[in-house]
Amino acid sequence: MKSSYLMLMLSITTGCSWLAHSPAEAPENYTMRVTQQCFCHPQFSGPFDIEIRQGAPYRAVRSSDGKAIPLSWVGNEVPDLAVIMRRIQQAEAQAAHQLEINWSDEAGIPSSVYIDRSEMIADDEVTYRIENFQRH
Repeated sequence: MKSSYLMLMLSITTGCSWLAHSPAEAPENYTMRVTQQCFCHPQFSGPFDIEIRQGAPYRAVRSSDGKAIPLSWVGNEVPDLAVIMRRIQQAEAQAAHQLEINWSDEAGIPSSVYIDRSEMIADDEVTYRIENFQRH
């Protein structure tokens, strides 16, 4: 756990990381599957397949059945890449109790992120899993 945090800190300080970019620099066009585990309503857990075009939600479906979800959920209840990036940056800036990131070698983005903001608060933990990421 500490090694993941140290790797994150090393990446930020050396400026060689994807995190060195602001959230506004997230890719404009991409598709990905995202799953989140949190103390939130189960309908927002996913997994979801989302498509972002020109920085805005274009298509979003529940992966299990292909059923469309409201585009308004993307970036709110269902995180897109820019939201996940901001949450990583916020967790680091606010000295979260635990921050673990596993990086996708081929895409250069996180494949999973675990954030526990406070050791003293129950149910504030969140895990994001990103799969099938493709830039367009």
